Amino acid sequence: STSSIKWDKETDVLIVGGGGTGVAAMLQAANDGAKVLVLEKAGIAGGTTNLSGGVMQAAGTEYQKSLTSYKDDTTDKHAELWIKSGEGYIDEALVKDLAKGAPEHIKWLSDLGLKWTSVYGHNHVPYIDKALYADRIHVYEGGGAGGQGVLLVQTMLKAALAKGALIEYNTEATKLLTDATGTVLGVVAKSGDKSMNIKANKGVILAAASIDQNIEMAKELSQQHYWDL
Repeated sequence: STSSIKWDKETDVLIVGGGGTGVAAMLQAANDGAKVLVLEKAGIAGGTTNLSGGVMQAAGTEYQKSLTSYKDDTTDKHAELWIKSGEGYIDEALVKDLAKGAPEHIKWLSDLGLKWTSVYGHNHVPYIDKALYADRIHVYEGGGAGGQGVLLVQTMLKAALAKGALIEYNTEATKLLTDATGTVLGVVAKSGDKSMNIKANKGVILAAASIDQNIEMAKELSQQHYWDL
């Protein structure tokens, strides 16, 4: 019975996982006026995003126009390239959404203070039409090599903390708490030997490591990543 649950903490939006995705969600929820709590089982934020190369792909941005010879690139071309590269193993609707949203992500991060300094292209797949390619890989100042995703994470994290969002480290969410209809009310979390029930009045966002650490999920959703694992 949900009425018997003793809540130890309460928030509006509860985010499970403080990697790049979780911190981005943390900031956006805080920008939207929500009270936010992130649970991160490690001792630092960023997860595998910290290990990334400090670059991000997008088509049709002001930086692509000013820093490259591609003045009329489109998100449709970008999505089509990704879809053909995926060889039938991807969710086309999701890929199209990612491509169309990418320019706004660049702008969002620019507004936080990241400075985009260069834009370059990537190696061509021989059987994909060359007309779909363009220089789309945006590099921010201080990025461009492995391990430089830390700057991205810290930029978002500092902005979120300044908005009043909270993050608890060394705290792992272990179970979702639901009512009789299956509606998620909150989570059970563990910190050291202490267990606590945390209520989320407006929802729980699951941003914990998934495909990076889960061989079965990788096999189902990303064959290339499965082979890498």
